[in-house]
Amino acid sequence: MNTPISPRMSTWDVPHVPPSADPPPPEVPAADPSAPEVSAAAEPVQPSQPSVGEPPSLQEGLSAPLPRMAPDPAETAQVRFLNAVMEDSGDLRVSTGNRLLASSLSPGSLSEYFTVPAGFRPFAFHDASYPWLLLFRSTIPLTAGDVVTLALVRSGTGTDLVRIDDRPCGIQGTGRACLRCVNLVYDSPGLDLILTDGRVVFTDMRFKESTNYRRAQSGRYDLYLAQSPSLPPLSLSDIETVEELPMVAADWTAEPLGSFFLDLRAGSQASLYLMGDWSVRPELRIKAVENF
Repeated sequence: MNTPISPRMSTWDVPHVPPSADPPPPEVPAADPSAPEVSAAAEPVQPSQPSVGEPPSLQEGLSAPLPRMAPDPAETAQVRFLNAVMEDSGDLRVSTGNRLLASSLSPGSLSEYFTVPAGFRPFAFHDASYPWLLLFRSTIPLTAGDVVTLALVRSGTGTDLVRIDDRPCGIQGTGRACLRCVNLVYDSPGLDLILTDGRVVFTDMRFKESTNYRRAQSGRYDLYLAQSPSLPPLSLSDIETVEELPMVAADWTAEPLGSFFLDLRAGSQASLYLMGDWSVRPELRIKAVENF
């Protein structure tokens, strides 16, 4: 939460007051040290109470609390960050304005969600080891109620920011799950996500592309990634009816780039983040996140 800061007043803002024409008050003579001291009971000073309709004044001194304004929940958004720069990369330091959000986000790591005010929000990404080294800075428009993942990826000019909207897929109460895939592999060709029985879940996923959600029956799935063929396969199908279809072999020979299994629970929604650098090492890192 950002605390509003009042603008400083410079000496140019102080109005000029001409000197008074009245004579200065007469000087009061100093007390005679030989005179006896006269003690008087100090009367308690009653603090002045603000009148009705007037705001109470702040306390004086360095320890006086600053007023804080709680953000309206209807005017905020949720945002988290993914460090998808895998090769020759260090930890990230993420901030918005003068608010530090993440101090050390390692490659492949995903932060928690942060609540920020809606509107155009500036985000800065620095090297955590060298905080003065700015890697990327961008202003992102956020609408009230948005839930967003911002992924820092490698690009031809250095780094870039990819926005991924974490919207619900609407499968609550249906007894099924849903799945999507996000390709953050720099300079990669089209990629396919395939079941080990040959069914294609997602095909021709390009760099910075986030697929739509697809429904799936709950259970464990054995999956692998492969480069998309030049021609689309004939047995293109999804995992929604995987238990109702017979086993189908793939129509082409695909070399797996990475294999894994995924457990999907009824009512959950999962996201698969593919990360890496195709031009340096065609080995992918797969990060599965449930419920966004």
